[in-house]
Amino acid sequence: MAESELVNELLEDSKEVVVNLADVTALARKQLELEAVVASAEEKLKTAKADLRKIQEGELPAALKAAGIPSFELTNGMTVSYSEDLSCKLPKARLPAIIKRMKSWGYEANVANTMTIDLGKGNNNTGAVLEEKAKELGLDPVIEETIPTGTVKKALRERIKEGENDDLTFFGAFSLTKSTIK
Repeated sequence: MAESELVNELLEDSKEVVVNLADVTALARKQLELEAVVASAEEKLKTAKADLRKIQEGELPAALKAAGIPSFELTNGMTVSYSEDLSCKLPKARLPAIIKRMKSWGYEANVANTMTIDLGKGNNNTGAVLEEKAKELGLDPVIEETIPTGTVKKALRERIKEGENDDLTFFGAFSLTKSTIK
């Protein structure tokens, strides 16, 4: 290829790059615009959820209690009521103690065991090796127990109904009053 042909080809390529660069710039601007739209929508959703929680877990149940009525029917036939509920988020730092307590209450079948083995880099053929084999290979398996938050919540509800007075904060739980409209 002659030098002039190479220069002409490079010039043609550079024209395409300019056209494509304009397209890329437009797409980049559109991405930034959409990122702002998503961020705004997420903030609005966060605010709406907080507003809903304020009414659902505070103002409406309090108003029903103050009026002395556990429920009532709206003109559209839907029923407004409130009930006591439990919120629970298990603290990771106390998870072993929580699992021990749950086992003592008879929930050992709900405890899941997970074994994690650090295989190192590039060693992806040992994933199916059991704990004993892992130790023979010089790997250090970590076995963790977990329990679903819903199971803990259910157990605590049952114990409250039975009159047990457990420390809910130990489980990352607290009772709340929540309204429903059905």
